Amino acid sequence: MTTARPREGWRPVTVVELDDEGRKLLTRRHPAMAGCEVALVVACSPGAAATVRDAMQQMAALSGDVGAGEELPVPTRLEEIRREAAFRARVLRDYGGHSARKVAELSGSTASNRSQAAYRWRKEGRIFAVPVQGELRYLDFQFDDEGRPWPVIAEVLAVFAPSSWPAWQVAAWFVTANGLLGRSQPVHLLRDRPGDVVEAARIDARRS
Repeated sequence: MTTARPREGWRPVTVVELDDEGRKLLTRRHPAMAGCEVALVVACSPGAAATVRDAMQQMAALSGDVGAGEELPVPTRLEEIRREAAFRARVLRDYGGHSARKVAELSGSTASNRSQAAYRWRKEGRIFAVPVQGELRYLDFQFDDEGRPWPVIAEVLAVFAPSSWPAWQVAAWFVTANGLLGRSQPVHLLRDRPGDVVEAARIDARRS
């Protein structure tokens, strides 16, 4: 099998934003794109095609977190997005991402509005939710065996609140090995060492 060699001066990845005429030509070739206000073409060398395709798909999945006006992704940014998407998928796999209705079921709530318990706890700062494809999900480690929030979660959230840490950054802190805790993950110490977890959060918040 042979692979075409890129011509001289060709960069591994080139991002092009199309003008009106370019979008019209693309729409004629790909009718499914009709009505799209913005079209983005990513040209790359044959060897980079699979990586770029996967990265763009991951970027689409995270599009809710990409702010308007942000620079177009370059290869390094695409790789960062890919890694972040893989991390989030692992967290959801390992710790579950409950819907508000599921939170109500776990806690035994009998409220007619099954989303009320999770909503109230989140507004009170007792739990947090991470955005997942346009929906809010509640990571399972926040709840005890009876489906009630661990008190330490509220204490940690209060520590991070002044710094306005994004929800996924808070989640990452809970599930990442922390040198202040002997390389243990805070999530594993919520039951037995809540005071140490809060103190580690205070130190890390001051560092940020």
